[in-house]
Amino acid sequence: MAVVEQILGSTMNIIKNGVVVGCATDFSLNVTAKELDASCSGSGNLDQAIVGRKKVTFDVGGLWRQSSDVTTADVAINVTANEFFDDILAGTEVTIVIGKYSPSIGDITYTGTGYLKDVKLSGNDNETGKYTCSGWFNTIAATVTTA
Repeated sequence: MAVVEQILGSTMNIIKNGVVVGCATDFSLNVTAKELDASCSGSGNLDQAIVGRKKVTFDVGGLWRQSSDVTTADVAINVTANEFFDDILAGTEVTIVIGKYSPSIGDITYTGTGYLKDVKLSGNDNETGKYTCSGWFNTIAATVTTA
């Protein structure tokens, strides 16, 4: 049995509005379709359905970093949890890119534009603070690296 190339989470890159999301720990890209009932008397005892509109959502989680005012170099150049918080309060449209840090020929990168629907900041005693946020895309495109 052949082994296909695996895409590891550690090789993925999440970019918000052109800037890398710093200390991201997890993410997901979700696509769902509405199921429209198309059953009628001729369907027998089985429900039948057709596909309606699709919805594309995303989730991003990471370590909570307060602001880019910190002198640490990686914090200063990366998106922080507070920037997601600012975006949801302002209702700012965001562009999220999900793909490999260094894409090879044939690798797929997803680019979506939409809005955040929630941001959660959390911290427990003796643990690193964390954030999660999720949202939806009004547009999304998949591009394949060609060179």
